[in-house]
Amino acid sequence: MQAPLIEGPGGGLATHLDPRHVPDQAWSNGRNVRFPTGGSRIRKTDGYTRIEQTRPAEPIRALWYYQAPGLEKYLVRITTARAQAGRGAAAIQITDDASYQPATVDDVVTLTQYKEIMIWADGGVNPVMRWNPGPFASPLFPAGIPNGKLVEMHKERLLLGHITNSGVAGAELQPWKVMYSAMDDPGNMTGSAENDTAGDWDFVDDNDPVVALKVLGNDAIVHKPNRIYRMIQVGGPQWYQVEQVPADDGAISARAAISIGSFQFFMGRGNFYRLASFTEPIGDAVWTEIEKTIDWSQVHRIYAYRRQEYDEVCWKIPQLGGAPDLSAVFNYRDQSWTFTDHDPGTCYAEIPQVPFLHEAAVSHLPLMVGIFGQTNGNIQAYDTVNADGAPIHAWAESKHFTAGMNPAKILAVACYASGTGVLSVSCRAAMELRQPMPTWGAAQPLPLFPATNQTRPWIDTRQYGRLWQIRLESQALWDDWEVSAYAPAVIPGGYAR
Repeated sequence: MQAPLIEGPGGGLATHLDPRHVPDQAWSNGRNVRFPTGGSRIRKTDGYTRIEQTRPAEPIRALWYYQAPGLEKYLVRITTARAQAGRGAAAIQITDDASYQPATVDDVVTLTQYKEIMIWADGGVNPVMRWNPGPFASPLFPAGIPNGKLVEMHKERLLLGHITNSGVAGAELQPWKVMYSAMDDPGNMTGSAENDTAGDWDFVDDNDPVVALKVLGNDAIVHKPNRIYRMIQVGGPQWYQVEQVPADDGAISARAAISIGSFQFFMGRGNFYRLASFTEPIGDAVWTEIEKTIDWSQVHRIYAYRRQEYDEVCWKIPQLGGAPDLSAVFNYRDQSWTFTDHDPGTCYAEIPQVPFLHEAAVSHLPLMVGIFGQTNGNIQAYDTVNADGAPIHAWAESKHFTAGMNPAKILAVACYASGTGVLSVSCRAAMELRQPMPTWGAAQPLPLFPATNQTRPWIDTRQYGRLWQIRLESQALWDDWEVSAYAPAVIPGGYAR
């Protein structure tokens, strides 16, 4: 008797599936894996390699790739005590220890650049700073007033949000306000007789502060915890028009929003969202796991980053109990989700391969390489198949499979797999959904071969029940693998004939 193959949606092998137990995503759990085709194909995610050790070894709060026409290019890092530009022994300090106040990793830095001027807001601890190649960075505004927590360039104007010192006696703190500078003069927040184009907007529909500022296309998007606004430049005398975007949730932190193409993606307090003309939730499939593991006291440290080579936008999320930070990864081409817990950083930036990583371009890396800054002062770049020389524990666990809700015995699991090393395949089964799943059975080894020799091995995983789950796992240092299809092979009734 031919044992039928059963697979989740998208794989093309499904013969009889109960939709009550096999949702759209064939894989529910997993760490350090990628789902390039919405849940059917699975591959181990990339590792990272150390490219820099900051001296002194202070926690890195922000990274920025500085580039201006005709000027040297720099990798700029902002730690808890200083800012540095350059790499290795050539790195120079660009802040003055006597005037730059120490901060913590909880004081979030936001950065932007206008022409040759790099600008950053230091969580309100230090004044908004400016730097272009020279001896030291300096306050952008005279005497550090005004000051705020958020900066963003929009159409040759600097937007300054969540004001911590407005310079107005009795109203210094105005967290609901967004100020905009004069045209082509980011250091001018007051305007003048010749250039009267500066101004501000008060977002006072509720008492909550402005949390994030991020440009999307022609507009600047203003996030508050429960509202989103669009700042539209319309010309004088007011220069900006503001409209509210239909939404009941905004970005959860200053760096939780990221614009890619015509969309802005952001993490809120109740879901992940995609914003164009309106917001739509995109994280229903994974939010239940996020809200169980997130450390809500640390949400101000959440930040979004992208992996352009995989069409992915990611959010770095602190977990409860001191567990490694979780990255929730959304592929905006195939609408699939991935979880990893080995991405190492407190901040992220993209830099070109040359000259920062290698003397010549490396073919297996994208032109722009993602780098992370860490609390130990190291800078890591996406590369290789392990995590700074340590193994990546990569595993994926399927949702429930069922053979028409009839008891059956799994004879084997067929995996179309390729790669290096050995992949462990295990299975477990239960009679009904309300019954707790037993512990995983002994894993069976699956030796891997290059893609040119990909075959369909059958892994003996004999289990009996109505519901089954499959697990693929590897924790070897240099193993790298991909599973293009998987399926349990079962005998209905649960006994051999």
